[in-house]
Amino acid sequence: MSRGLYLFCLARSGLLPSFEGRVIDGLGPMTLRSYRDIAAVLSEVSLEDAIGTDGETGLREPVRTWRRALRHEEVVEKVMCSCGVLPARLDTVFSSWESLERVLRAHHEIISRFLDRAAGRDEWAVKAFLD
Repeated sequence: MSRGLYLFCLARSGLLPSFEGRVIDGLGPMTLRSYRDIAAVLSEVSLEDAIGTDGETGLREPVRTWRRALRHEEVVEKVMCSCGVLPARLDTVFSSWESLERVLRAHHEIISRFLDRAAGRDEWAVKAFLD
C-alpha cells in the first residue's frame, strides 16, 4: 500500500506546539518536518485511503470527510494559537517529503513573507444573506 504525507499547515519552525505522536482519524501519527525556517505539520496516510482508487472517496463517505475536516481545523487552530499559519486545503496529500520539499524550496520566499504578515493576527469571516 502506497503511503503519502497529509499536510495540515505550514508555520515557522521553533514556534509550534507539540503534535508528535498524536493520531487523527484515519491518519498516522503526526510529525513536524522543516525546510529551512518553515515547518510542515504532517501525518502519514495511505494514498488509497486519502484519495481512493477513483479519487472520489470523499463523495462516497461524507461523514468521514466531515470528521476529517473538523480534525484538520482543530490542528490548524492549535498552530494558530502559537504563531502565524498557512493552512493547507483539506486532504492535501504529497507522495513524499521530497515532493513537498520541492514545493517549499520553489515558494520559500512567498511562504515566508506570508507567515511574517500572519504573525500575531487572527482571521475572521462574516457571512451575510440578502433576500
